[in-house]
Amino acid sequence: MPKVSKSDIIFTGFPAPGSLSDGLNIDEFGESESNLDLNSNGDYHDPAISLDVLKTMVSTILASDSHLFTRAERNVLLSFRDLSVKAQHLFVFLAIHPKWHRIQSLQSVEDVPWGDLACAIAELCRPISDYNPILEAACEIEVKLEVKHEPVDPSLKMEEDGPSALVYIKKEEPKLAGPSDDIPIPQSQPNAIAGSSTSLFPFPRPDPKPSSLCIDDSQMTLRQLVEYMGLNEQRMIASQLKIKPGKKKMELIESILTTSSKQTNLMDFFSKSKAKAAPSSQEERLREMILKHLRKLIRIDEDVFEVLMRAHLRYFLPCEFPTEIIPRPLRHLQRKYPDYVCKRSENIWENRETLIEYHDSLRAEAKIAGVLPSGIQPDLEPSSEEMQPGKRKRPTADGVEVVKDKNAAAIRKATVTQTLFEEVFKRWASHYGVKAQSDSVDPGLERFEPGYVLTRATHKGANVFKVLKDDDSESDILDILLAQREWCRGLRGAWHTRKSGILLEKIKDGAPGKAMKVTRNGIADRDTGLIYRHSLITNLAKLQKRLPSEDELEISEPTKVPKITFSATRIPNVEKKQPSLWKTKNNEEGTIQALVSQHYETKFDFERVQPGGCLLTTLFTLLFWDIIFMPMNGVFETAFQTCPLDLCEDTFLSSRRDAIFERLDEIKDGRAGAILKKHDAEHRGAKKTVVGVRWDLCSRKQLVEIVKCISGATLRTICQMFCEDYVEACLGSPDLIAWDVDGENYKLLHIKGPGYPGRQNKKAWRDVLARGDAKQEICEVVELGKAKKKKGKKKDAESGSDSADDELEPDSEEESFWHPNDKAANVLTRSSNSDEEDEYQPKNPKRRKLSRE
Repeated sequence: MPKVSKSDIIFTGFPAPGSLSDGLNIDEFGESESNLDLNSNGDYHDPAISLDVLKTMVSTILASDSHLFTRAERNVLLSFRDLSVKAQHLFVFLAIHPKWHRIQSLQSVEDVPWGDLACAIAELCRPISDYNPILEAACEIEVKLEVKHEPVDPSLKMEEDGPSALVYIKKEEPKLAGPSDDIPIPQSQPNAIAGSSTSLFPFPRPDPKPSSLCIDDSQMTLRQLVEYMGLNEQRMIASQLKIKPGKKKMELIESILTTSSKQTNLMDFFSKSKAKAAPSSQEERLREMILKHLRKLIRIDEDVFEVLMRAHLRYFLPCEFPTEIIPRPLRHLQRKYPDYVCKRSENIWENRETLIEYHDSLRAEAKIAGVLPSGIQPDLEPSSEEMQPGKRKRPTADGVEVVKDKNAAAIRKATVTQTLFEEVFKRWASHYGVKAQSDSVDPGLERFEPGYVLTRATHKGANVFKVLKDDDSESDILDILLAQREWCRGLRGAWHTRKSGILLEKIKDGAPGKAMKVTRNGIADRDTGLIYRHSLITNLAKLQKRLPSEDELEISEPTKVPKITFSATRIPNVEKKQPSLWKTKNNEEGTIQALVSQHYETKFDFERVQPGGCLLTTLFTLLFWDIIFMPMNGVFETAFQTCPLDLCEDTFLSSRRDAIFERLDEIKDGRAGAILKKHDAEHRGAKKTVVGVRWDLCSRKQLVEIVKCISGATLRTICQMFCEDYVEACLGSPDLIAWDVDGENYKLLHIKGPGYPGRQNKKAWRDVLARGDAKQEICEVVELGKAKKKKGKKKDAESGSDSADDELEPDSEEESFWHPNDKAANVLTRSSNSDEEDEYQPKNPKRRKLSRE
């Protein structure tokens, strides 16, 4: 699954290019090019834009949120404001690129007006107290805000139907800072790595007190200087030190450092003078030799960067760990943003300590998700030489057979993540204990609580138990998460589904009743989304088949998704990792979407075919415009947003539930056309940059045509999926939408090409739409002349022959319709591959009807 940045959606209106199309190139339809670029009045890579954004951020923080920063941290922000314009441009560049830079590389940067580089560097490296003498000379009394953590009982009170006793052990490791030292930890695996090199929540934390905004090479160690050099430069230094050539880079670095530390000057040995007239040690001379190659080096001070990151947190209020001072979308062009009430919220965080805790929680979540390195080095040596399942013997050049476990990498990563998870779970439990005794916050603002972020981190970290095949620990964690409703209610469906799946796998062990109860509770939970509700209904159907009872629920069979396939000529790609190219009409090159679009226009006489992702997001935004831009606390904090800050969070639905479900009912009742016309007429003329909207994709008339084609119930289902989880809905939406002008016929098309893996979110989309009786179709394109292997039945024991042979796809441009009675054509699966096994669906249902909503 592609990585989707929520900041891209907030500031540009769309996920990163290519993330909507499952690797398909959709440039021909303009979908990967957002309308933000088309409507821009600014220039790309304009350094003035970045400087203006940083100035606005600093000024806003100093004016309204200075209590979240110490005096030394405020001095950092004030010092930037007092810099000359040229030094400010250089500082912004160094803040965006926080690494060491050579002066010659900075001189080669184009379109950056920092003028005399030497003067700008000198200004940035001078002491902060020199910028404004009032900063350090202030005698004001600073009130330090602290959070007094009272000891909290970490044991979580479970309901009667929860687990009676959870299995925990207390690991022998250094105590972490926090309100509790006896947090229950899930039982560890025997091969888990104990401890971590650095704590995710360091305590006590030293306050940043930088002496200057930037530092130069004078503050670099000798090792840092040697490691920064290129390999050719290192070889030149090694040659001057008479070190044998031919070493690898790391060996060369160690040889240079070892030689410099051992060699001494003969004159220094006999000299009794202590004068420091000239460098005499070999290390000092080595530094001079290196700097002749590197010249001047500069970078932003690490403490200064940390202060700016906290300012970024308060100003932009991201819900994922930020890695850049200024979001990338804001650095390249200006946009015309929609009209909304921009109001800075007060008391998002009451004090500095809570802000730091939130920052640490985001970092911990990113490490568990694998976005950031964990700092823990897994044991790379195999734990046993015995052959285990999943291991293969591979002969080497010398004839020695090496045992390689194909699952070893996943297991090592899981054990590392488990170590991080234990620390995160400790912290989460302490926050949960405090939350249970604290007052509630305004709707939607709970996403800025550290406990909310740690709940997401716990949710992601619990997946390691699945890899380690520790279902008991995973089940215990799911019980604890389901016992609370304070945070991440949108994930409850995922927890119910996984818990039901674990119990369903263990049904032979004598737990059928509990599996039935958990599954029904998940279906009845109003926080369970449509996608997870479908999975739970499927599990319930299996359970009711095995455990018939009088009080069974009626489960209607979903509409089968038909599938067609046709052949086409594929053009070899010169560049790797590029979308596949095909011969389209008139022997032109085109993407697979362009090929399918032409196929449906010519063979099925559809009058319009457009990309499905952007078309559905456009419809959703126009139908929910007034609700999306409804004034609420903590959602419109800056002037650079295409949507509310919580659109990609579960709080978008929970904080607007009444308004959203009222609109969904209006759509179901057939009022979508009137709502769309109203919002389109009000906003199309300005062509503002709005989340998901492509003004150039369809006219108002064409959008109304689509709304007339799609039934109210289906359109309601689509919009509800966007409300429940906008990111997953964007990633799983159909690839194309084909419809007629008269508003009677349409098709939601799911494209499958050679070697395209089916994504779980796309499978879920098809399943949910199938239960809503949507008109959809799977269109598979195969390469002309290539054999398409189909799963055959097992060989007959007596005859030894295959009962089903592999088939070849027809070598023609004509479509090949599969027979309606063919299992592959009619089976409703959770994958784009029709060859997967059919899910059980009960026949002749005569039970109580289960609501689809």
